[in-house]
Amino acid sequence: MNGVLIITGPTAVFGSGHWVRMRLVALELRRRKIAVQLLCADADEKIAAPLPYSVVVLDRRDTAFNAGLAADAVKIAADNRGQGREEADLVCDLLPHHEMNAQQYQHALASLILPPAITATPAAHERAQITLCEDSEAAFAAADFPPAERLSPDAFHSGLMHSASPALYYGQALFEALYLGKHVRLYPVSDYHRKLAVDLYSRRILEPNLLSALDGRGLSRFAELVISATKKKHE
Repeated sequence: MNGVLIITGPTAVFGSGHWVRMRLVALELRRRKIAVQLLCADADEKIAAPLPYSVVVLDRRDTAFNAGLAADAVKIAADNRGQGREEADLVCDLLPHHEMNAQQYQHALASLILPPAITATPAAHERAQITLCEDSEAAFAAADFPPAERLSPDAFHSGLMHSASPALYYGQALFEALYLGKHVRLYPVSDYHRKLAVDLYSRRILEPNLLSALDGRGLSRFAELVISATKKKHE
């Protein structure tokens, strides 16, 4: 059976972006008639998936693949710079990272998984602006859409699309906003996120057309890669 198992981590630890984008991947794979199981698990949790699968996708930042996985499953690691990257059969960088060279950065931008609700509108990244803010307080004060807790994905995307200047930290939503051409008030939630934000800001100063690779087709590209892995497994 060409099933796919997708694993993300607890949102309290890893944020909601990983789960949101993998939910999009699961829906896209199901639309293409691929059986999918989407699980949330801690890194030390042993996996006992209820249904068979031939491919496992791990989208849980910098952690190893869980124990208990099918030994012969193709392992795909998303945005993993830890042990999972070494264990994976395939590695996919779905978000730009400050350690990437220019070519890798462009590839990551093209691979970004954006929701259909966002990509249904034409890309407007040429109008996008980024203002680096020292903290969330400064960002929220300047924004017309500060992120609110407990918003559903649909409610969040609706608010983002109708905003002019959202307050965001480095992650999935940032690139959704940039695709839409928003003026993002970008604030850090950690030193790591600050480094990523400053790197993006600096690269765009040096290369004003940096975001041209953000074409909104990352979801389709990643789904095709996963489907290709299921087919190769059964050749």
